[in-house]
Amino acid sequence: MKQVLRIKAVSQCMGIRRASLTYIEYKDGIYDLSFLEHPLNKFRTINISNGLVNGKIATSGEEIYFNTNNKVQTLNGEETETIVLGVLLLDLDYEMLDFYLNAISNNQKFDQWNGEIEYIIGLMYLLDRNDESNANIWFEKAHDKGFKYELLKVIL
Repeated sequence: MKQVLRIKAVSQCMGIRRASLTYIEYKDGIYDLSFLEHPLNKFRTINISNGLVNGKIATSGEEIYFNTNNKVQTLNGEETETIVLGVLLLDLDYEMLDFYLNAISNNQKFDQWNGEIEYIIGLMYLLDRNDESNANIWFEKAHDKGFKYELLKVIL
């Protein structure tokens, strides 16, 4: 069974909330976040090494958090932007397919993004089953619902 990290960053500044998302296959390496959209890019890299993500233990189904503050110039001076990075280790277990299909048929969303469940099914087919044709079907369904995120492949 393969695993992925679902990495979501949320920023809060002057009452404005912004969020961005990426996925990384769970294997050792340093992954570049600096080119991704705000607020993910404020964390620069994710380091996966020996079961640790940036030095914290990653356990399947449990989110770990990292926090940072960023100084932002505004018309009224300087404000503090609070940014939280949540990292969730997901098992791409094919036995979960019926659960995900049921969630789709009940119009459920995973967190806030439409199409993310379809995307997870695509990852399951691609990484766990090595079935690119079925993976692409599900990726297209995710895209049709507006899901714009992809598996991050850049390793430093």
